[in-house]
Amino acid sequence: MDIPKNLPVLDAAQIRVLGALMEKSKTTPDYYPMTLNGLAAACNQKTSRKPVVQYD
Repeated sequence: MDIPKNLPVLDAAQIRVLGALMEKSKTTPDYYPMTLNGLAAACNQKTSRKPVVQYD
C-alpha cells in the first residue's frame, strides 16, 4: 500500500463536514450514516459551533 507523502489541504467547509460526520458517528450512531439533510443540519447547527454557518 502506498502512503501519501502529502495530505490534502481541506478548506473550512470540508473541515466542517468532516467534523460533523465524526461527531455524529460517535454521539448518534443509530442515525449514522447520515442523510444529506441530516448532514446539512449538523453543519448548520447553531450551538457549540464557531463560526455559525448556513450551508445549503
